[in-house]
Amino acid sequence: MSADLEIPAYLEHALAGLRDASEVGPTLNGLLSAVRGLLSAESAYILRRQGNALALMAADPPSDTTVAPAAIADGGSEARAVTTGLTVIDRAARSPFVPRPELALVATPIIVRGETLGVLAATRPSLFVPSEVRWLRILAQVGGIALENARLLEAERRRARYGETVGALATIERVDVGPFCQRMAAVINDVMNADLTDVMLSRSSVPAATGRGATPAGDRSELIRLGEARREDVSIATGLESIDVMRGGAFAASYLTSAPYRCADARENPKAPAALRNVGIRSILAVPIPGDDLAQGLLIVASRQPSAFDADDAAFLRLIAERVGLLLRHAEVERERARTSARQEFLTVVSHELKTPVAVIKAYTEVLERRGEVARWADRDRQIVDRIQDQADRMLAMIEQLLDLQRLEAGRLTLDLSRFELGDLVRRSIEAIQATTTRHTFVTHVDEGVSVRADRRRMEEVLTNLLDNAVKYAPGGGSIAVELRRENSDSILLSVADQGIGIASEDIERVFDRFYQVGAGTFSRGHVGLGLGLYIVHEIIERHGGRVWVESSPGHGSTFFARLPVEAGVIDEVTDAA
Repeated sequence: MSADLEIPAYLEHALAGLRDASEVGPTLNGLLSAVRGLLSAESAYILRRQGNALALMAADPPSDTTVAPAAIADGGSEARAVTTGLTVIDRAARSPFVPRPELALVATPIIVRGETLGVLAATRPSLFVPSEVRWLRILAQVGGIALENARLLEAERRRARYGETVGALATIERVDVGPFCQRMAAVINDVMNADLTDVMLSRSSVPAATGRGATPAGDRSELIRLGEARREDVSIATGLESIDVMRGGAFAASYLTSAPYRCADARENPKAPAALRNVGIRSILAVPIPGDDLAQGLLIVASRQPSAFDADDAAFLRLIAERVGLLLRHAEVERERARTSARQEFLTVVSHELKTPVAVIKAYTEVLERRGEVARWADRDRQIVDRIQDQADRMLAMIEQLLDLQRLEAGRLTLDLSRFELGDLVRRSIEAIQATTTRHTFVTHVDEGVSVRADRRRMEEVLTNLLDNAVKYAPGGGSIAVELRRENSDSILLSVADQGIGIASEDIERVFDRFYQVGAGTFSRGHVGLGLGLYIVHEIIERHGGRVWVESSPGHGSTFFARLPVEAGVIDEVTDAA
């Protein structure tokens, strides 16, 4: 066959594969076969550009496509073609892709719309001449169309996979955090064709049930790996079992700033995480898992190929991270609900179980008290009975506080509003507390005619807790000033001031927290409580539409203030619960 007839036949063979854009393999095989035929080449091959490296994509005769990519900066005939944009002819091949350096080599860049996608190259024993090069350039243009089609097709398939993954994740409502993170690592690694994927969570976001989330709430100084996936031939990245955020680094910065981190080639970036670079990782993409304020963790994917992740990959991983973050927050809400329910059930059972025996003890002390009066017991014996009765009363009060806590947490603390004189209630409450102490005296200033619409029993509870707190935190005795005054036609102000140990500034914001006690151990054992009194005061006043606060300094006593509307309004939560 003459050369004039052979050339169209080879070109037809090379172009045939373009008719089916769904498969790039046949197109490249036809192209390489045409190169060998037209140039009488011993071999022909195509290299795809991956960032700053060239990777073998196809060869004729078939070659080992697992050959490691070669950095463009390392030089070589193909690298020169990429950097110069010109065809390179070498008498002796200088290429990591050609095992026989004695062969001559020709390489021409594959350029599409000004972007170099790769290199088309051929080898043979004799030197290539310029007249043959024009056919290689023509075939390189065909190769550019094939590579662009392959890239577009892969991008479309990838977007379809990403869409299916995001859609499937959107159907999940509840998760068991440990297994879920492990499953997500496997799915992400497969869908993104990555070599390694890690799901890292802050310890404060890890359930205690995993045995790895036992640090105090709010401590987010460490990320731990809760899910991992890697290809079988990828070494384990030691040093990524946990990340100390305080030590800095790329991952720590991404987590703290909630900004994605992307590295195109860890080999050329000395600041890239060494744990991944040391196991041959080139490309790294890390996306924070959103939280309410700070991120809950990181999704990390990595590849041994340079520039393996683009903007589409980053967008997909952000969508996954957002959904994962939402599911983790839902899981925490579910755990908190379960804890609250278990705590409420425990408090209810314990409180009711304790109330009956304490009531029996109190009843028997009343019997003993009457017998003592008839038998004219000695004062010391009567004091013993009185002390038992006092402690029984205190125990009943503590049990009632536990029940109130249960009602508050369940939203079932209802208010029975009525109109009454608050001043009278203040005086009676002071008389009751004064009967329990001889070391304290009460100085009272009460405006006359202070009538309010409120829950009488709950306001008596507020007064008792505030007065008892003043006695408790003034163990040395002294005067306690109680003032009730009308501020205006709409509100009244109650204050209770003691001369006790005072409160440090760092404790003032916490005095109304559940179970919190300032200076525990500095007061007498007779006044040890549960740390619920001020919390209940705060909740009752708030539910009346009022406000409570404290002013204090160490060693100078404390003054508690409660501002209450004359016409109490019940907040929505209580109204709904009622």
